[in-house]
Amino acid sequence: FESPDHLVHMEGFHKGGKNGTPRASTVLDEDICTCAAWTFQLMARHFVKAFYADGGMERSVTTHDDHSFTGQLLMDFNIPTFSPREFVTRVLWRWESETVLLVATESCLAEQYPIRPGIVRASVTTLEKFERLDPLGEIPQTRVTWTQQPDMGGFIPSRAVRAAAVGQMMYVRSM
Repeated sequence: FESPDHLVHMEGFHKGGKNGTPRASTVLDEDICTCAAWTFQLMARHFVKAFYADGGMERSVTTHDDHSFTGQLLMDFNIPTFSPREFVTRVLWRWESETVLLVATESCLAEQYPIRPGIVRASVTTLEKFERLDPLGEIPQTRVTWTQQPDMGGFIPSRAVRAAAVGQMMYVRSM
């Protein structure tokens, strides 16, 4: 993939299954905890506003404990004959070591979000890896690597998939 930002490295690969796996990484001038906290602002006003402006129909989060929650998103991608897609995911995070924090997202079945007629249940597995690097002088450094394996359900033209993958990978840039 050609990155629209010279500070974000992007790549994609395909290993079995019907979907590719995009990966993006960058180094941020922030502490590892600040980077990770940004990931969990799902219900912040600017995220909610952007979600609904971009075709979002429903969203909710159910917190389970200090290290996990279940999230639900329902999106209308405004593509003719393309039904709305719903994602229901479980998100877990843990420290792998003193310098590496992992955040894993995986689709799941959740009693509070039953499958509904007319809505396609899409799935996604995502791994966010935050690595504390040596600071540059007084400036903290964190490498963020984001890897995702989506399945939108149904046939989607490869041109649309490629454009969506680049857009998704720019997630690390928005941090």
